[in-house]
Amino acid sequence: MNQVFCVGRKIFFKDCLRVLIMGAVACGLGFALVQVGQRYFPRWHQALVEPLQEKKISSEIRGLNLAEFLTFVKNPNVVILDARDSGFYEMGHVPGALNLARRQFEEDWKRLNLKMSGLAERKVAVYCSGADCEDSRIVAGKLLGLGVSQVMVFTEGWEMWEKSGQEVER
Repeated sequence: MNQVFCVGRKIFFKDCLRVLIMGAVACGLGFALVQVGQRYFPRWHQALVEPLQEKKISSEIRGLNLAEFLTFVKNPNVVILDARDSGFYEMGHVPGALNLARRQFEEDWKRLNLKMSGLAERKVAVYCSGADCEDSRIVAGKLLGLGVSQVMVFTEGWEMWEKSGQEVER
């Protein structure tokens, strides 16, 4: 009986040790993913949070059609923002548009903040790739959160701009 108790005790001790090691490894991996994930997996977080924010913000943002957007582009007091990634912006954009990409919003905002003085009092029109793209609405929502009150979205986006034969700046 004494031998059975000793064998059972050794097995129990080994099992406890394994559980502790697996727990420590899991905690370490979790910590590492949180630290690394903020840089390399930002879409993971955005995919969970932004759809909820989008529904709230959509009603506050006015949409523009092509004719309305053209009047904004011709007005030097209106700030035009391209919400597409910088690679697409560099391939071509609306003349005079500044790149404030959704995925690099914080970095682009810091870089552009000096160029956009008095933005809170100015009209801002944001566009992205097309009617199915949500980036312009998300950027517009972030601008509203930063105190820019006159934000509108060109809902037909870059796709319509190109189809209509408008001027392209590279």
